[in-house]
Amino acid sequence: MPNVQIKFGNITDHEYDQYYQMMKIDRNDHKYNHLQHVVGRVLLSQMLDVPFQNLMNSKLLMFGSHRKPYLKSHQAFFNIAHSYDLVVVAMSHQDIGIDLEKIRPFGFTKIRRAFSKKEIEYLSQLSKKDQSYYTLKLWTIKEGVLKLLGLGLPGHPKTVEVDLSDFKHAYRNGLTYKINDLKLDPAYVGTVVEVM
Repeated sequence: MPNVQIKFGNITDHEYDQYYQMMKIDRNDHKYNHLQHVVGRVLLSQMLDVPFQNLMNSKLLMFGSHRKPYLKSHQAFFNIAHSYDLVVVAMSHQDIGIDLEKIRPFGFTKIRRAFSKKEIEYLSQLSKKDQSYYTLKLWTIKEGVLKLLGLGLPGHPKTVEVDLSDFKHAYRNGLTYKINDLKLDPAYVGTVVEVM
């Protein structure tokens, strides 16, 4: 992934405790999403070399029509993803999308409507273990494309078609997207998406 910087952290790492305290978040009482949000902003502030508080009060950010955050300065594009304890930030000179999922037993039938007929046929032929992994891999690709576009899940994952021969390209509305594997931790599957 040329020109893409990646930084990640685990919400259980004690280095984030000072930020939880600053935000009045008790790490033991709050939901994952509060902790993930804080860690994502800490990582982004470190990558940009700006004070954490400036990101938390949105002084440096603006938001697109679908609430995707952008830097007001346009000096770089970023995207944040999280799953369970892991949070990752990707930054690039061009718009990017990123997604991450913890590998776990997960059947495609739970999110069947996200997949095309061809993708369902592909997943149906796999062993249970492979089915879980590739369901999550396909999901990270689809969500990564939609996050790049600033649409998120309302952009309808089924509208993203994945090249099943190598999982290196995806297509939506006539555009081609380059798919890069994100290998941070063997317990997670992830994807970074760039426009070709």
